[in-house]
Amino acid sequence: QGHTSWIVGICFGYQEFEGDGDPHLMLASCSDDCSIRVWDCETSECVRELRGHTGSVRAVAWESLKWNYIASAGNDYTVRLWNVARGSQVDLFKGHTDVIRALAFSPDGLILASSAEDTTIRLYHVGQMTGSETERPEWLPLLPGSGVVLRGHESWVLSIAFSPRKEKKDNQLMVSGSWDHTVRLWSLPTHGTKKPSCFAVLRGHLGRINSVAINIYGGQEVIASASNDSTVWLWKRVTEPRDAAGQEPEVQLQLPSQPQLELADLEAAIQTDKVDEETVAKLLEKGSVDPGLNHGWQAVAKIRGHAGHVNAVAFSVKGNRLASASDDETVRLWDLLPSNIPGQIDAQQIRDFKGIQGTITVLCMAPDGQVLASGSDDHTLRLWSTRSNQQFMVLQVQGRTGCRRVSIGIG
Repeated sequence: QGHTSWIVGICFGYQEFEGDGDPHLMLASCSDDCSIRVWDCETSECVRELRGHTGSVRAVAWESLKWNYIASAGNDYTVRLWNVARGSQVDLFKGHTDVIRALAFSPDGLILASSAEDTTIRLYHVGQMTGSETERPEWLPLLPGSGVVLRGHESWVLSIAFSPRKEKKDNQLMVSGSWDHTVRLWSLPTHGTKKPSCFAVLRGHLGRINSVAINIYGGQEVIASASNDSTVWLWKRVTEPRDAAGQEPEVQLQLPSQPQLELADLEAAIQTDKVDEETVAKLLEKGSVDPGLNHGWQAVAKIRGHAGHVNAVAFSVKGNRLASASDDETVRLWDLLPSNIPGQIDAQQIRDFKGIQGTITVLCMAPDGQVLASGSDDHTLRLWSTRSNQQFMVLQVQGRTGCRRVSIGIG
């Protein structure tokens, strides 16, 4: 019943079974064997096998609105949507021109996002499938087609995540991490025709960003980024991007032959010392600009402890705990606590899950925050209790196997 090649991604979800009152915790996995499999975490049985991709399936995500649909994507440059209960494909999206590396559903079930080695992110309207009650903004086409394209990263986009905040706001926050060593923040308008845009670029990591996650901590959105530099950074907005009068400054950048600058143009100008990063702002669209490339966001914790690349990171549902996975063959669980330094966050390690032989690159946390799943080059998927160091299930997959990447659904 197991995969016959490398396991590349995992995510948690729920499924109800006839005659059984409580929904079962489920784990979906995708593989180089071109399939997606759905496992019952209570019985360790594979209950679904989803096939249709013509290449390695590199990303999988489970929508958390009603837990009815799984999205998958990979080497065939397609995104596919599956009805979990029926085990059937219900939609297919094209548009990417290279391998798709990550997927994420918005918490209201309205949007499915994909990111790829073609350096782009695409947004698809899936609300009619998931049963989302959120009104569709005009910029998001009713028919998904090839999706709404977001550009800005200069290399592969390896990870994407939506803010779990569900209350009505003018804009929804999405975050992405890339091989270009940056984390980008995207504003997705919840109404009107104004298209999504990148409003902040977070720099500091000395290696590629393998994974990003976002949750609410202390009433504010906090972003976690995991990198090849062996660290996890936490970011939050610590200053509001306004001038002394409380208004958004209108700054026009005077650069040769650049009447309307893209964000990438401004960054290039900063790198060549044509523009001072501390005193000028970035362009959002059509010549209007916003102050500062970080838009008030700053690193509020730099978590060290791993002795190798940090490949995956995941928040608990309450946002007060963080899990990380590394090449050093450990999964670590951190408590997030207020720091004595105003605005900062202290991370204290409370668990160190060992016994894994091989690089750990697959990690996700169950929606109830009580279970972690990890996968590694020792050919296993392991389930751990976050309340102790107890390992309570090992799924041994068939053939020459290993594990590489993850996407997370949080209900």
